[in-house]
Amino acid sequence: MQTEISVLTEKLAPAPETAVAEAIKSLLAAGFALPSALEAERAPAVYAFALKGISGQALKRVVAKIIRGEYEINRRYVPSPPEFAILARSEDKPLIQELANARANQQALQQPSTRYVHDRGFKDLRITARHRADELKAAGYYYHSKCESLDKFKSGAKNGQYPAGAIHLWAIDEVWAPRPAHVSQPPIADPEFHEEQAA
Repeated sequence: MQTEISVLTEKLAPAPETAVAEAIKSLLAAGFALPSALEAERAPAVYAFALKGISGQALKRVVAKIIRGEYEINRRYVPSPPEFAILARSEDKPLIQELANARANQQALQQPSTRYVHDRGFKDLRITARHRADELKAAGYYYHSKCESLDKFKSGAKNGQYPAGAIHLWAIDEVWAPRPAHVSQPPIADPEFHEEQAA
């Protein structure tokens, strides 16, 4: 888990100003013009400010997609600094989501949880997971959905299916997510789930 977090953190490392300048030069060399309202001598500083915190990988992907015409934008000009920043953030978003999920799962694994012993003498991970779900609920999390495997959870996290910080309790095939700050009550889960828990 820590290795995954380290790799994702490295991929999201902010691009230096020199990388931003090179990105703009690449687009100019490809035949794009700077926005008419932007003075050429000020362009490097303005783009560097707009793209501060954007990863180098996102910057490269945006440049490649602009040159290949994959964005619905004016293809005669380099995107304006705000527009460029929006495109770059959209490229970073899946990795940011994946990193948030990896950190949440690591925290969940590291956090001590009371272990219950099955009446036959062995630890039932399902009971432990159910207790963990109760702990998450008390901490402000809510039941999000069923998920039958860790691979499906990771794939769903990358695709934005789960909120940032969601936790997969694989022993009981459940995903729990942090409650949005503006919501006073957790979303209503599938009624079948509540009936299943009451059984």
